[in-house]
Amino acid sequence: HVQHSRFFKRRVRISASDPLVKVCEELGYAIVPEVGQTAEKCTTTLTELDYDTISKFYKWDSVKIMNLRVYHRGYLPKALIVAVLKMYEDKTTLKGVEGKEVEYLVSKNMINAAFGMMVTAIVRDEFEYSEEWFKKGADVDSQLAGYNKNFNRFLYYGWGVWVTAHARHNLFSAIIEFGDDYVYSDTDSIKGINFDSHKEYFDKYNEVVFEKLLHMCNHYKIPFNKCRPCTKKGVPKLIGVWEMEHSYARFKTVGAKRYMYEYDDGTMDMTVSGLNKKSAMPYLLEVNNNNHDLVFEKFGEGMFIPSTYTNKDNILTYPTGKLTLTYIDEDMKGTLVDYQGNVGEFHELSGIHMEPQSYFMSLVGDYIKFLRGVQYVEI
Repeated sequence: HVQHSRFFKRRVRISASDPLVKVCEELGYAIVPEVGQTAEKCTTTLTELDYDTISKFYKWDSVKIMNLRVYHRGYLPKALIVAVLKMYEDKTTLKGVEGKEVEYLVSKNMINAAFGMMVTAIVRDEFEYSEEWFKKGADVDSQLAGYNKNFNRFLYYGWGVWVTAHARHNLFSAIIEFGDDYVYSDTDSIKGINFDSHKEYFDKYNEVVFEKLLHMCNHYKIPFNKCRPCTKKGVPKLIGVWEMEHSYARFKTVGAKRYMYEYDDGTMDMTVSGLNKKSAMPYLLEVNNNNHDLVFEKFGEGMFIPSTYTNKDNILTYPTGKLTLTYIDEDMKGTLVDYQGNVGEFHELSGIHMEPQSYFMSLVGDYIKFLRGVQYVEI
């Protein structure tokens, strides 16, 4: 984990053709292209799967393992697996079914929650309020003891750690396979070019997943069809396998969870953390006169999306889909008039004020910190 890392010296491998090199040079930062990332010393916490991945990307003069822990390796509990498979079945069968939108979102969020509950931080700082807020450092020993002795606990932190490690290990396996054809990846997806050259890898990977699921179902006596529910069109969807999506005519990424793409049929879409693409994409297309080249060009440093926008049909829209929430802890009372002219009195002890929020994409600062060459930082 990065919070355990010491001070380290970092150099970054970057191509001289990278457009960010020009940006850094214009700002007066010295860039040395093609310099590998190095560290005099790095201390971290990892699993055996992480160690295997790191060993394929880095070389070191020496390594010392301290505080080695050995855990029992095995399947997750049957009850947990059955619960996750049920949520996956609901998510698969309800997707795109008219009138079942709420149930679909619930099943999707429940799957995410099943993992999130396992890796919720055990040790946390405490915040107290006495005329003003102040932070109280965490008592690690007492919080861990309380967690371990809690009879209401039904999940185990280690499960979440190794689920993450396995997922990351599998993802890096695909990254290594793509090699120079690799373009971008997220937690559960990868994007690359020349896919036909790598199809055999993905076919074999999916075969291994099939065999592992079959073995698990036999072990726990779970019907195998629970692992591959069908969509509303009757298409079986096996859990845990790679699936080929539609190919892109072009793709642009400007950072993690920040990318835009265009399909072969000319349809454009994007994914940006914190932005609602269903409202942001139509806005970008309209203000740029549906010029796809211009939209791609503007997608990056300095891109601004306002909190509100009146479109060509004279309809007020909220392009970002983001809201700023202001918590109000004061007693409030007064009179409100609704859109039909009805008058009502209100008296609330507290509340939340919500208003549309704009979005500004800022990238260069973070990248400059990474590209400046040698620097000393504490992670």
